This record gives sequence, C-alpha cells and structure tokens, in this order.
Amino acid sequence: MTEAFADLCVERLGRLQKLMGRTARHEILDPFPLDPHDPIALQAAAKRIADFIGLRGRTIVVVASKLADRQGGRIEIEPGQDTVFVDVSVDALGFPTAVLATLAHEVTHKHMQVEGMTPGVLGLWEGDYEVLTDIAGVFLGLGKLMLQGADCQAVSEEPIPGGVRRTTTTLKTGYLGLEQLAFAYLFVCAMRGIPSSVCEAGLFGKPLTTLHACQRQYGRCMDRRFAHPDIREQLADVPRKPILEAQEVLARIDRDLLYLQAACVQPLDAFLDVSHKRLRDMLARLRALAADDEVDPCLRFIGAVRLDREMEGRAREARDLSREAARHQRALEPLTSGVQRQGAPFADPAAEVFTVVKCRHDGTKLRVRENKPRVVVHCPQCDYHFAADTTPPRLPRAEAGERSPWWRRLWGFLRRGRA
Repeated sequence: MTEAFADLCVERLGRLQKLMGRTARHEILDPFPLDPHDPIALQAAAKRIADFIGLRGRTIVVVASKLADRQGGRIEIEPGQDTVFVDVSVDALGFPTAVLATLAHEVTHKHMQVEGMTPGVLGLWEGDYEVLTDIAGVFLGLGKLMLQGADCQAVSEEPIPGGVRRTTTTLKTGYLGLEQLAFAYLFVCAMRGIPSSVCEAGLFGKPLTTLHACQRQYGRCMDRRFAHPDIREQLADVPRKPILEAQEVLARIDRDLLYLQAACVQPLDAFLDVSHKRLRDMLARLRALAADDEVDPCLRFIGAVRLDREMEGRAREARDLSREAARHQRALEPLTSGVQRQGAPFADPAAEVFTVVKCRHDGTKLRVRENKPRVVVHCPQCDYHFAADTTPPRLPRAEAGERSPWWRRLWGFLRRGRA
C-alpha cells in the first residue's frame, strides 16, 4: 500500500462522514456462516447485510451467474425501486467468505444510490467510484466481511497413481487490496473508538495478520489522541519550532548577504562607476588634445610637448588605476572560486548572463557575443568605448582538478633543476 492511498482513503472517509455520518451505525457486522450453493441462504445473507446498513424493506434477489472474467458480482438498481437484483459469479461459490464480501460491495452500491451518492453527483469516474464503494462498505460496518473475503485460497487434493495431487485455487474480490482494506477498516474503528478486541473478533488467517501489520506501519494514523478536543491546537504547535529554526537560518543568510553587499558588492560597484568615469574623462581629453588643428609650427611644437607630458601623466594614472583594480580583482577571486568549488546549492549561471554588459557611464545595457575574453564595446548613447569580458568565471586549472600534460610537468622540473 502506498502513502498516496492512505491520504486518499482518509480524504474519502472524511467525505463519507459528512454525507452519511449522522445515520451510519458505529457497529460492525461479524462474519457468519453461509452455504453459497443454497439460493435461500444467499437471499437471507443479502437481506441480513441490507438490514444492517439500513436498507430495510428492500427485496434483494441474488442469483449465481456466469460473469466476465475477474468480475465477482453485479447489481441492477433503479431509482425508487425496492427490488434489487444481484448476480454473484459462479466462480465465487466455492468461497463463502468471497460471496459475503461480494454481497457487501453490491448492497453498498444500493445504499449509496439511495443516499444520492451516484458517480455523476460525486464527479467520479467508474473506477474511482468502485474504490469509494469499497471504502463506503467498510464505513457502513461491513469491513470484516470484506476483509475476510478479499483474498481467498482453497487447497484441493486428488488421488493419483503414486500419490496425491494438490491444487491451490485463489480468488480476489473487490477493488481494494487486502492491505488497503485493512487500513480503511482500522481507521474507521479508530475514529469511532472501537476497541481492538471488537475490531479483531471474527477475523482469522491472512486478514488478521494483515491487520496487525497495517497497525504496526500506520499506527500513528490510528492513535486515539486524535479524538481529544484540543488536538488541533496541539498539532498546530508541532511545526512552530522547526519553522522558527528555519527562519533563523534564513535570517543568517540574509545577514550574510547584507554583509557581502555592504562589504563587497556595493564598494566594488562604486569603484567600477568611479573608475570608468575617470577613464572616459581621460579618453575625452586625449581626443580633444589630439584634434588640435594649429597651423603655426611653433605652437604645434609646444602643443605636442604639452600633449606628450600630459600623455605620460595620463598613462601613469591609468597604470595606477589598473593596479588598484587588480588588487580588487585578487580580493574578489577567492570568493568567486569558493562559490564554484562549493557547488550546490550555488549554481553556475547560464552563459547568456554574461552577454549583457552595462555602460558604467550612463547605465545603458548592451548585448555582446558570448565567450569573448577581450571585446571593445561602444555605447551609442554616450559614445564611450570600453572593454568587456563575456566569458563565465572559471576555476584555475589546479583548483579545477586538471593536471598539466606529463611533458609540461617534466619540462618544468628540468627548468627548476637548471636554475
């Protein structure tokens, strides 16, 4: 049995309780002897089941018929009709408990029709409706009959020359497996406060063993503490502590992100803006000086000297800025490589993320071809030319676990020896 069925069964029982809970009996019909080959006994058994679930005054006509393969029974019911016709498969007549289980299922169909619980009203397909009918039979107190007849087995012996031939015949009834029926039955008993002595009385063999196994596996669902008036408040308190613990972890992540933004992202972002402004001003100044169209030779000479001196200063300023930027980059690299080495939950961004670059002068976003380590981008808005790198960050070869070719390692060893 799956956890999904357990959830489905509990949901279906809740639905049945809302629709039939006020009239349903909190009693269980115990299995009783039956001779399936006796037509009068079949009618009496069907009437006993019908009377137990509240269908008094109806006439149940039961006939043994040849039905389709794996079809245990069939019922013909019409709205407002007091006579109900039930066919029981002749294949089931060798198993009295299977016949009782089949009658329980078919008579439950009539009860649901009387209560107006048809497939159309409930919005269920035929297969789902048959499953609901099995659960409803358990809900109405027919769980023992259905459990004892769900999975039947008979062994026959035939004398043959030199020994005995044993033949095992099995028959399964209903639409729920034995474990599923056991869960539904135990849950109904638990929610009604029926003691285990009453719950197990009259059951034997595999059904009783399955019942015990289901109790061990799903006993939590059958706990009588769920009947306590204040249980909802108690259950609501259960996740409060784990919720608070999760919030505390999230708070620490939020704090660390704020720290990284304040200590790393925001300063570096401001550094990039200021640096690009300085570099753009340099380029603008160089273009203005280089465009001097002075015709006087002496003034051209003086202008060239001034330009040379200024160019040297600008180059020195650019080199200083480059060294400062390299220092920032070296400080940032351990963070980048650390995130990459960490892996999950951190994910490598898609390559497309790095194809959109921003002009640090006016904020214009520009799309550039991917995986370009050195590309000069021209901003059409402010006419600023700047370098961009659209390759995703990569771990150094040694950190990525890649070894150099053997000949390169040998060459490095020889060079160290010569030194």
